[in-house]
Amino acid sequence: MLIMPQPNEEKTQIRIRVSEAVLKEIEEYCAWADIKYKDYFIEQACKYIFNSDSDWKEFKKKQE
Repeated sequence: MLIMPQPNEEKTQIRIRVSEAVLKEIEEYCAWADIKYKDYFIEQACKYIFNSDSDWKEFKKKQE
């Protein structure tokens, strides 16, 4: 499983819009993986992208 159980952390509220198809898949994945909150799924998906995208990593390295 790519997304692990949610730890307790302070959160900042944002508003996003996604297509119905993407929302449906998020909800199905969350149900399958026993993830209670869609925001946790979104956060973990973002972290996965940040850690996997070599171009992003190179950009961040240049910012240091």
